[in-house]
Amino acid sequence: RGERITPQSLMLKKKSRVADLAFVCLVKGMQQMSPVLSMFLKQNIYYNANQACRVLLGIFLTNLHEYHQNKACSSHIGNNIADVLWPVKSLLTIAVSRNCINETLIFLNAAAPNDLRGITDEDLCTSLVRLVVEASTFAPPILLSLTCPGKDGVQQRYWQSVPHCQKIKLTLLKINDRYPLLFLREVRAFVLDEMNKAINACVTGVADFEQRVPSEWLRYLCIACLSNSNFRWQSLLASANSRCLSNYLSVNEDQFGDHLNLKQHENELLKSAHLSSTFDLNNLDFDATISTLLILQHREQTWEKDCVVSTQALLNYICKLAGGRQLSSRFAFQGSTVMRNCGAIRNVEAAANLIGGRAGFILKCCHVVQMKFLEVNMEEAEFAVLRGDGRCRFHDEYLVNVSAPFELLDYHRNVLQLFDDYVLSVSTFGDFDPDTFSKRGLVDPVFACRVCLRLWHILTAIEVDKTLDRPRPDLMATEWLTDWLSHRLKMDDDENRNGLACAALCRSALWPANGDYDQKYLTGRARTMVMAEELEFSTHFMLSLTQSCRGLVEALPASTVKKTFSGS
Repeated sequence: RGERITPQSLMLKKKSRVADLAFVCLVKGMQQMSPVLSMFLKQNIYYNANQACRVLLGIFLTNLHEYHQNKACSSHIGNNIADVLWPVKSLLTIAVSRNCINETLIFLNAAAPNDLRGITDEDLCTSLVRLVVEASTFAPPILLSLTCPGKDGVQQRYWQSVPHCQKIKLTLLKINDRYPLLFLREVRAFVLDEMNKAINACVTGVADFEQRVPSEWLRYLCIACLSNSNFRWQSLLASANSRCLSNYLSVNEDQFGDHLNLKQHENELLKSAHLSSTFDLNNLDFDATISTLLILQHREQTWEKDCVVSTQALLNYICKLAGGRQLSSRFAFQGSTVMRNCGAIRNVEAAANLIGGRAGFILKCCHVVQMKFLEVNMEEAEFAVLRGDGRCRFHDEYLVNVSAPFELLDYHRNVLQLFDDYVLSVSTFGDFDPDTFSKRGLVDPVFACRVCLRLWHILTAIEVDKTLDRPRPDLMATEWLTDWLSHRLKMDDDENRNGLACAALCRSALWPANGDYDQKYLTGRARTMVMAEELEFSTHFMLSLTQSCRGLVEALPASTVKKTFSGS
């Protein structure tokens, strides 16, 4: 007995015949009708999917054979990749609409394994993988799970069987402003392995390794990582800024130079890009981003050719985010490996921002000492900035130019930047609360100011005979610093002066820290260190500074305030 014929079944068969006929007509239109064919395959439910898949796969293999023949004959006729791959796009449309993406990719892998891996043609492979990734969010993991026999006959997973040069291209596969393959474990492992090899090559001095890991790929990889987290890196380009950086500096430049103006402008742009409403910290791959920037900075390359923010500034900002992140990430952050890479490539600024807090601040100060005194190791520099000025030991071979005028150099500018970041940015009373900066990884502004003053003293103090009647460069440096501090603190502006920052400076300059002693290397003396005396601040500056504190108790040590209010 046959199946019972009903009006509904007759109508269904009729619709299926019409749908199959429509499919044949659209297929004959080839590439020109492929958009209409894809829409038809997506919306129509009556065509025979099995038969359609066989037809499309057969057309693809025929096109592929002709493509390789034309390429072998050096003929450009019919070598348009879009004319070859249009059946695959329609095939993937059926796979998504009929929920058979896994089976479709298996068939595609069996039909054209070499073309799917870039062994025969890299551009064809890139376009083919793009179609697969665009088809569905489930497609990339399935693609990487495909296998094929290797040279020794052992089955290899997809990513292991792709040539290195093709892997480089596929990592930067862009779909709707995202780079989805970088989210996959195997692809990310390949990227990090290449980064580690490139950093080791930088350390060992292997010159030809740049051909394997080119700087151009690193630039695109950095942008890809930023784009995956919706970090608005486009706002860091010169073309995206309403005012050019040179105009910014010309407007904001003053008698103290444009170094801090440049740094401030870079920080403003970075904060704007980071604090955008669409930024997703969880999708930022810190390992890959920091590694690419480390290598680019070591090679003295910009992270983007049109950027107004330097590579080091972007690297410092990303390291700061990585060190202070509290949210869970979809990527396992390998902090120890990243820190080891910073140390191997000798980028102290990146390491300090990655550490953050008090330890990171001290590391920055030690780096400034080593910028001038190259023979000083990290332990000596740390002892100098925390316990004493190291003046006698560090300056023995710098006594020949004692009459030279003061000149603002890079290490001086770094100290000013530390002042600006850790002292002059104080804006709330909570910044003086020990519980606040211990929990948030911040730095006590009084401690930071005292260390910065001591650091300035280390860089500018020179052992001279003070009885001689000639200009002293150390006093000229102190005068320059006090003028700069007065300008930055707006001490002459009663309405806009920063009273809290003045209080931090006053307390660190006039009051010694508990247990803070200047250990003299040569004499062995130990005495309480008052930075105003060591730097020989002028009486006029100290009077102006104390008046600018506006009577805030933050200008006094906590022990003195406690005794005053207790009446003892």
